[in-house]
Amino acid sequence: HMFERPSLVTQVNNYLGSMELPYRIRVHPLGSPETVGAVVHLTLVNQSTGLEVSPSDVGVGYSQVLPLIAQSVLSRGSVVCVEQPELHLHPAMQARLGDMFIDQALGGNNVQFIIETHSESLMLRILRRIREGRLTPEDVQVLYVDQTDGGNSVVHDLLIHESGEFLSEWP
Repeated sequence: HMFERPSLVTQVNNYLGSMELPYRIRVHPLGSPETVGAVVHLTLVNQSTGLEVSPSDVGVGYSQVLPLIAQSVLSRGSVVCVEQPELHLHPAMQARLGDMFIDQALGGNNVQFIIETHSESLMLRILRRIREGRLTPEDVQVLYVDQTDGGNSVVHDLLIHESGEFLSEWP
């Protein structure tokens, strides 16, 4: 439960800051004697105005990326599957999302991500971090699914050189 562990809220807020989002989360525990389990109310605090708003009151990109960040922080040693995390996000934020995936996979949390993406920005960030030595080609597997003329799907394993370049042609 995130509200019981302030360090998790801090981690989420640090990622929001690194993505240059103007909001930070605040978690308010709710409940009564009749409540079974944890009930919380999550708000976003605008960093410049201090105004608290609901996640549904901000742009779609923010409200989509927030659960992804929270799930990544909470999922120690787990597999997290993500479909098109880049939707409604600016290309620069897509790249920063790549850094979050790398941090959570290799920074001690040992989260394994399976990501279905069309984001060139996300892929280029991961290749850049390989060039910089922050991760190795063995840390990443890129599978490209293509369709034959007959309509069958073919999966291509795109190998990556330690220089951060694809060894086979990137479609």
